[in-house]
Amino acid sequence: MTRRDDVARRLRGILRPSTGAVRAQRDLGDELASESAAAAERAGGTGEEPGHRDIDEAEGGIVSHYVSGPSEVRHPGSGRDPASADQAGHSERESAGGSRSLDLSAHAEQLLRKRIVVLSAEIDDAIANTITAQLLLLEDADATADITFFINSPGGSVTAGMAILDTMNLVKPDVATCAMGLAAGMAQLLVSSGTPGKRSAIPQAVVALSLPQLQPDPSPVRLALLDKWTSEVVGLIAAGSGQPVERVRADAERQRRFTAAEALVYGLVDRVTENRARG
Repeated sequence: MTRRDDVARRLRGILRPSTGAVRAQRDLGDELASESAAAAERAGGTGEEPGHRDIDEAEGGIVSHYVSGPSEVRHPGSGRDPASADQAGHSERESAGGSRSLDLSAHAEQLLRKRIVVLSAEIDDAIANTITAQLLLLEDADATADITFFINSPGGSVTAGMAILDTMNLVKPDVATCAMGLAAGMAQLLVSSGTPGKRSAIPQAVVALSLPQLQPDPSPVRLALLDKWTSEVVGLIAAGSGQPVERVRADAERQRRFTAAEALVYGLVDRVTENRARG
């Protein structure tokens, strides 16, 4: 049995009701994070994520973070109370290699059974591995039923985000996206890349455009890579929203923010969800 087959088998077990499902999911997340850390050590012992290190050093440094802005965005681990994260249904843990993984509670298992995927952290390789695995598993379980993807994130790694986006386009089921809280940078791109007609935002959500960013004093190679990714990101947003490329680029350069209603008018989402009836 290959490593991929083993991971797929164990993920299927997580979806099936069992008393050990939560523990199995946590153990699998730890194992994948440990493998990522070991790969980073073999690549140079720096503790950086392998994908980012290869690009930053071997290819000249592709942008590693695509977020809405450090002055207003609180990144994971930057002072947020861990207890409040646990109450929300998960906590974030850091592996020996420095990468984050999600310690998912029983709520995640229940959500997966209802074909719901949640992104609620800064996007990095560990988060992307979790999301892409869930999307592929849900396709395997039922290739005709929709997947609902809730997104509340300040953005993050372009390469990790593109892995999620490509998987969304790869799987057969429609992926209905829903912005909640803040969907900025790469997270905004994921929201607007959902299945046309099935992209939404809850009434109080904030959707923010921004462009990929580089470290200070970039080399010519890095600048070329930044240009490539910027053009691709702007093109995808323009295609999804129906806005001219020039307008999208100008709005992203000034990190324009939208209310849910404004995002609807701009074309980033297709509808604003109504509150569910009570009683």
